[in-house]
Amino acid sequence: MKSGSIAVNNDDLKSVKSEIEEELNPQEDFRQCGERVRDCLFEGVEIPDDLYVDLYIAKLRITYDYKDKATLTKETETDAARELELTRQIANLLEEINQLNDPNSTIKRKKKRTAEVVQKEVTQLQNELTEIQNVSKQGWILIDFPTNLTQATMLEKALSGYEREEDLDHTKRELEQKEADMYYKPTEKPAPPKRLIPSGIDAVIWFDCSREECLRRALGRRIDSQNNMIYHIQDNAPSIEKSPLCEVIEPIDDESESMALLCDRWVAFDQTRNGLDKWLTKFGDEYNNTNLLTRIEASGDINTVYNHIDNVLKSIVDQKMRKEAIKRSTV
Repeated sequence: MKSGSIAVNNDDLKSVKSEIEEELNPQEDFRQCGERVRDCLFEGVEIPDDLYVDLYIAKLRITYDYKDKATLTKETETDAARELELTRQIANLLEEINQLNDPNSTIKRKKKRTAEVVQKEVTQLQNELTEIQNVSKQGWILIDFPTNLTQATMLEKALSGYEREEDLDHTKRELEQKEADMYYKPTEKPAPPKRLIPSGIDAVIWFDCSREECLRRALGRRIDSQNNMIYHIQDNAPSIEKSPLCEVIEPIDDESESMALLCDRWVAFDQTRNGLDKWLTKFGDEYNNTNLLTRIEASGDINTVYNHIDNVLKSIVDQKMRKEAIKRSTV
């Protein structure tokens, strides 16, 4: 046997990073989703739930850089170490300023080392520390999705990887145990305490609005035929200076706003709301005991509804910042 170098085909070697980049190609995924949507529309069939989820995920990955768990952990560790170092440096510099301002201090003063110079260093370090501690406020909002339990479970799996127990592939042992339970009554065990499950979504805002109010808002809409401005005969009436209004302002001739279609939507919502509600209330932040689902009474004045939404969004951002701070402090 002769020893020597072994020829290796570099084309057959792929780094983990290149494999991830090849697997995660959001531009191509988005294009393929578009083709599938087009085919569904041409064939006159309903767009399946999994296609909606794939489309949203592809769009999110186009908009935001994807980072795997290892990368996020490394970044958190780096930020935590730098934050600790900056805190120590700032504390030492503040102590130096106190000594420089103390006429009785015995500290050996360096040339050109004044309290003003040290304060500039403190300001620079504090700005860097603030930048590290600030959490990015960029994000995304899905409106009217998911609308049923199937969409919700698919979206959660795509974002966080969580699956319901009944959706998992059971092992041979679990199947044998299930079959054995049919022949004898198993020993009853106390159910473990329910804990909130971390979700890939920060929050779900559920608007509760009476059907009478929904109908009033939908049927009261009017459109200006001259500039396509939309008004409401009660909530946002057009100016009386536009005369004659009956020739300018017209009802919105849209099937999606018809009363018959609204009734169909209500029926579809009633059929899915219980399952969706039970699913969403399983998730949240166990540490802060906050649920993923937040309900807002939307039947009142629009400004009041906006204020409620604003408060919820601020609470979400504050909670996310606290999570990041806790995560860095525990690294």
